[in-house]
Amino acid sequence: MVGVVKMVNSVSGMVAVKTENDDFTIFQLMGDYEVEIGDEIQGELDAPGDEAFRNLTKFQMIEVFVAECNAGRDAALRRIA
Repeated sequence: MVGVVKMVNSVSGMVAVKTENDDFTIFQLMGDYEVEIGDEIQGELDAPGDEAFRNLTKFQMIEVFVAECNAGRDAALRRIA
């Protein structure tokens, strides 16, 4: 599945990706990765827990912890804030 980064909290490392299903996956970066709004992310965006995603924009693998899947926009805003 592919999604586009819509929200980033650079302090906490939390990221919200809008998925192909028009919902949000919220994850925390588990390393020193630079993820920006507009980056395309590929991986198991509907699986909670530890995952490895591919940042297609930056040609980089990123280790993440998926905190929430299938979230709405309001839930994503609360988790990223």
